[in-house]
Parts: sequence; C-alpha cells; structure tokens
Amino acid sequence: RTPSTSTTPTPTTGGGGSSCRLAADARPVGPIPSTAPLTPLSESQRFRMAKAQKAGIEAAVELFNRKPSVKSLAGVGGLSAVDPEPTAVAEFLRDAKGLDKTAIGELLGSHEADALAVMHAFVDGFQFATMDFDVALRSFLQPFRLPGEAQKIDRLMEAFAARYCHCNPGVFSNPDAAYVLAFAVIMLNTDAHNPVMDTHMTRQDFIAMATSTEEGGAMDLSMLGTIFDRVVEDEIRMTDARKPKAGG
Repeated sequence: RTPSTSTTPTPTTGGGGSSCRLAADARPVGPIPSTAPLTPLSESQRFRMAKAQKAGIEAAVELFNRKPSVKSLAGVGGLSAVDPEPTAVAEFLRDAKGLDKTAIGELLGSHEADALAVMHAFVDGFQFATMDFDVALRSFLQPFRLPGEAQKIDRLMEAFAARYCHCNPGVFSNPDAAYVLAFAVIMLNTDAHNPVMDTHMTRQDFIAMATSTEEGGAMDLSMLGTIFDRVVEDEIRMTDARKPKAGG
C-alpha cells in the first residue's frame, strides 16, 4: 500500500497519552525579511540635520565657555548625552572651533573624576617622542591656557611629565624629575618675560631649581642650559588665542 502524503497530523501513542506530530513538509515558515532599500535622505533633509547639529555644537560651546564642565558638552558633536567617553571629549576640546582656551584649561585642571579622565585622555593624545623637553612643553600648552590655581597647574605638569617620560624613556631617571623641571620652566618663563621685575632668574638659579631634588641631580646640565637659553630668548606664550569680537 502506498504511504499517504497528507499533512494531516498523525496520532501517536505512548506513555499513556497521545500527541500530534506534523509532517516535515508542514512546518511553519517564518516571515521573509524585507530587502527593500531604505529611502535616502533628500538634500534638504541633510541640510536641516547638518544645520541643527551645528546649532547644537555652537550652543554647547557657548555654555562650556561660560561654565567649563564635561556635562556642558554632553550630547553634541557625536558625544554621548549620558556619559561622554573621555577620549571623545578630549578630541572635541582639541578640535572644536570657538572654545575658550581659558575654559579648556579650567576643565583639564579640575579635580572632578570625569574631568580627570578627560585630562588624562587629552594628555595621552600627545606624541612627544624625540622632542626636546621645552619644545614638548610648548606643544602641550598650545591648545589651552594654563590655569592660575597652583593645584591645577600641579596636576597638569604631573600628567605632562609622565607622558613625556613614557614617550622618551631614559631621558629622566623618573617622572618626578621631569615634573620638577616642568615647573622650573614655567617659573623661568614667567620670570624672564615679566617687564615689571627688576632682576631676573639667572642660568645658575634655574639649574639649581631644576636639580633641587634627588632625582633632578642626575639631569644633563647641558640640556638645562639649552632650555634656559631658548625660554629666555623665546617666550612660551600662554594666552587665549580667540580674537575679541568687533566692538567688544
């Protein structure tokens, strides 16, 4: 007898009960995904989106310049609205137009946890390999204005020194020596280019300051002399590069 090809469930027995088994060719098939392409945005839609994004960034920049904080930048320029990733914020601070350098410096020098994470990401973005110490410090200080508060300067110089030593192993015995030298360079720069002062730091004064710690005693004196000459001759300018508004 030829077996039936009907898809009618075939009763089976066993275990004191009954159940139904569907034939293999009767199994339900799920919905077939649509392969229709998405409708592309029109030129006017793209323009409106770009305009809205630009307006959002400009508003955030204005808010940040008045109140420097990571929260001021949340949700703009591709940054997360909830918890902006430190590296993304650091890149925004480095690349965005219109940011106040003083405001950037205040954020980078802050002790708040989110600001500290951004500061370290910001510092790690620099490549100081093979650069002379004072040249690297000039490069580091270009994107922002150094804060006036001693503790904020301390945090930034410590981070710079650690990064420089990471990029140039063997130049200093440890990051503490580089940190002391960074502070000495900042003080020399302020002293040498202050027209109000009658007397200025000498080469010997600078070398004594830079080698005042146990780690600093092992520094190359020729290197220190070169740094002194270059800083005295060419000021490390730490001013806000934004141009004042007309009529302001």
